[in-house]
Amino acid sequence: MPLLFTGFNAFGQHECVSGDVDCAAGFSEINAPVSNQNQCTISIGWRYAALAFGRKLCLRGLLDDGPNECVTLEATGDIRAIAAADSHCLVLLQSGQLYRVQPKLQAELVTVRLEAAPRSNSGTKRSIFGAAKAPSSPIIEHIACGSHINVAISSENCVYSIPSCLHQFSERQFRVKQLQCGHEHAVLLNANGDVFTWGNGL
Repeated sequence: MPLLFTGFNAFGQHECVSGDVDCAAGFSEINAPVSNQNQCTISIGWRYAALAFGRKLCLRGLLDDGPNECVTLEATGDIRAIAAADSHCLVLLQSGQLYRVQPKLQAELVTVRLEAAPRSNSGTKRSIFGAAKAPSSPIIEHIACGSHINVAISSENCVYSIPSCLHQFSERQFRVKQLQCGHEHAVLLNANGDVFTWGNGL
C-alpha cells in the first residue's frame, strides 16, 4: 500500500522513493514502512511532516538547521492520532494520553496536562473507605491543531483549548465524528450531523 504526495517539498518533508525532489507536477511515492497490517497516521505542517506507525513517530523536514532532517521517537503505547502545527505536534495514544513534541532534532515527548473538567452535580466520588477520590486525568479521543489554536475532546465530551476546558456537552449520547482546526478557529461535527464552530471569526 503506497503513500503518495504532491506539491511543496522544499524542506524534504517527504522522502521520495525515486529521489525526485520536485513533485509539484504529479504524485510521488513516499519512502515509508507501510503495509496492510501497519496503520499509518500522517499530519503535515508547513516545514515538516509527522508520520506514526504503531509506537513510532517520525518527524521529517526542516527541524533545526536545514532540509531533509529526520528524528524518530518511540511512545509508551500505540499512537492513535497526530496533529502537526508550526511550532509543535500533538500525539494522542490509544490509551487517551496526550503528548506534545517540538519539531527539532533533540525532540522528546512531553505529557500535556489538561485542567480538570467542571464537576457534575452528582457529588464527590469517594472510595469504599469514604475518602474523596482525586479527579482522574481526562481521556482524550480527538485532537486538532491550527496555527494559533490547539483543540482536544475528551471521552466525557469536554472541549479543551489546550490546556483549558472551554465547554462540556451535557448529553451523554453526544458523539464527536470529526474535528478540524483552521488558522484561529475550530469546527466540530457530531454524529447527528450538527456543526459547532468557535475561535476567531476573522
